[in-house]
Amino acid sequence: MAIRITVRDDDRKSPMVFCDHCNQEITRASEGNVEWRALDNTEAFFIHKACSRPFRKANPQIRNSMELIQFPLRLALNLGIDPDRAGTIAQKLRKLR
Repeated sequence: MAIRITVRDDDRKSPMVFCDHCNQEITRASEGNVEWRALDNTEAFFIHKACSRPFRKANPQIRNSMELIQFPLRLALNLGIDPDRAGTIAQKLRKLR
């Protein structure tokens, strides 16, 4: 799973998603997928949509995917994150951009 903490130009530390195929940063959720094997309790891989075909060719056991934008939302639900509190935190984070 290629989530890394990176240091931005303004010296802020931020979690970022990197493609498990090309190792480049996925900068927009619309450009990525989360892919996994056809098993329960398996590792998730973050992939640029453009890298999906070669990644699957190299890893034929990968048979499932979801759009990257769904992943943090589903994870938040599974973690029991309060949507109102998350919204308040998101507003604060937007000001830091």
